[in-house]
Amino acid sequence: MRLNRFVGLLAVCGLVACLPTRSSATPYASNVFNTGGNTWQFMLNAPATDVTVLRNGANPLDLGALSAGSHTFDMTGFSTFNIQVKNNAPTTWTSISDPSNVFDDFTFPTGVAVNQDATDLKYFGTVYVANSNGAPGTAVSTASGRAMGDGIYALTSNMKGVNVAGGAFTPVADPNDTTQAKAVGFEVVSGGTASPNRISLDTAGNVIISDWSDTSGGVKYISKDLTTGGRILAGTDINGNVIADGSNTGPAGGVYSDQQDQFGRIPLHGSVVSKVYTTGAVGNNLTIYTMDEDLDADLSTPNNDTNSIWRHNVGNATEFQALAPTLVVKSTAIPPVSDGGTNFIGAFGGGVRADMLYDPATQQWYITNGRSSGNQSNGASLIIVKAALDGSQASTPTVVWSSRQFSVDNNLDADAADATINDIFRRVGQVAISPDHKFLIMHRTGADVAHNGIGAGDVLVVPLDANGVPMINVSGGVVTNVLDFSEIGGAGAHTTGNSVEFDAAGNLYVANSSVSAGNIGQQVQVFSPGGNWIASTNSNGTFTLTPIVSLAGDYNGDGKVDAADYVTWRKNPAGFGGDPAGYTTWRNNFGLPGSGASVGTVPEPTTLALIAFGLLLVGSRRGKR
Repeated sequence: MRLNRFVGLLAVCGLVACLPTRSSATPYASNVFNTGGNTWQFMLNAPATDVTVLRNGANPLDLGALSAGSHTFDMTGFSTFNIQVKNNAPTTWTSISDPSNVFDDFTFPTGVAVNQDATDLKYFGTVYVANSNGAPGTAVSTASGRAMGDGIYALTSNMKGVNVAGGAFTPVADPNDTTQAKAVGFEVVSGGTASPNRISLDTAGNVIISDWSDTSGGVKYISKDLTTGGRILAGTDINGNVIADGSNTGPAGGVYSDQQDQFGRIPLHGSVVSKVYTTGAVGNNLTIYTMDEDLDADLSTPNNDTNSIWRHNVGNATEFQALAPTLVVKSTAIPPVSDGGTNFIGAFGGGVRADMLYDPATQQWYITNGRSSGNQSNGASLIIVKAALDGSQASTPTVVWSSRQFSVDNNLDADAADATINDIFRRVGQVAISPDHKFLIMHRTGADVAHNGIGAGDVLVVPLDANGVPMINVSGGVVTNVLDFSEIGGAGAHTTGNSVEFDAAGNLYVANSSVSAGNIGQQVQVFSPGGNWIASTNSNGTFTLTPIVSLAGDYNGDGKVDAADYVTWRKNPAGFGGDPAGYTTWRNNFGLPGSGASVGTVPEPTTLALIAFGLLLVGSRRGKR
């Protein structure tokens, strides 16, 4: 079956270099801890060209080229360290997953989260996966044959199973050990594909879990070592009786809080469909933001504004049922598209998968509603909304950008046979923003055909401007700078359980619940943007990623001075010599080793602005850091 998966992998390469050649990774040191005495251990997510440990700011210990996996170094006589991981690789999105690694198989991976907090060195880089469609301790197998449980799995940064209980970080020998699926202190629905659902991490590294089921819906948590957990949102029925988690008495129609008004108990929560955004941590000034399928802003009209966004001021409680939430974005108040069509479906009876992502850097909500057609009645796949976290703009949110409005404005139609314009980004189910905020990942929930310059791949890479808004070029009715690629088994398959997440080094984790011919799919696959970088993990709890620039004018660090370096400079002149000094340096050195061009053929800026989309995409990625 593994051979079939590898054959399938070769079949879906498309525009991305999909062969599992791990040399194109962005490797970094993670899961760093003292194993006893003066010995320290770290994990490499992928092979590295060279690894050097600086001790007390100097005293380099050159470990040379290292493979993925765990490595150690000696700190005798030293108190601080800086693990510098270097890599020289082509700048292209490449799968760095190992087809022989069974630990990346999951029956229904609904959520992925990666610890990006370098102040927590031991857990830094740890990967958590929410797997649905199985009961804890019961063998439910993937199509490739791995027995799975229902709950939260932990993996090291190189996607190997690990038991993190008590911080021991003991390797898991048997990938079929279903007890590694943890659901401590909370209920998951046996056989369901909505429990557990999306996951995120709070500031302490606890896994925050949304539950979209009617049996045990709401928000749960489990500690970063997967040993303790419980419900964040508890509640009662309308008569004040406490609802037990998984009791089949809720939350269909909503769970009620201790708070009452003249009409009775006020709803607290229902089934939570989205990833949860948090500030603070469980037990320490926690605030959570959810997209709730069952709560209505207007209680007199059921299912009138479902999938609105709500804020719960949990505080230091661990099972919160005291106060009703604050409405942050009323779904039916989201303004329509200019042709009168809807941007977001807020009035329905439930059961429609939607999601949200909040970016604190731009203070914007990225809301997805991945409908199959994306026409006037079905709404936009992605809308970017401005609405204050305090709820003051709940009924007056501002649409900053809409994928369907973009389609209308540019007269781009994904389905000419339909009477209305269809969103060219239809079927987008979840999004992720790169750590440098330079591009947006859109993950489709189902297969689509190539149209309007957008390929058929399941993953779309979209450049962002400084305000977090898609920066899409259109020429002659064709989008010219959106890259697409597919994960294993993704092409032509349904990916309802899709989830995407970045690690601190910019590697992308893509979950795919589909099964294609040859039993491929059902896994979490990792993609790297490549490039030449020094990734530094420091004992003081900081992490940096620095491009390696060896030639004057080689702004993307690929060992040659060519048009792609102009694209890098143009996006950030101040970071590469300024304007016009940086441009002059690039122009004077254009054609240096490996470029395949001579100084006499240096293009002018107006020509460079029209470079084909592949070069623009590669150039923009090379300059991200």
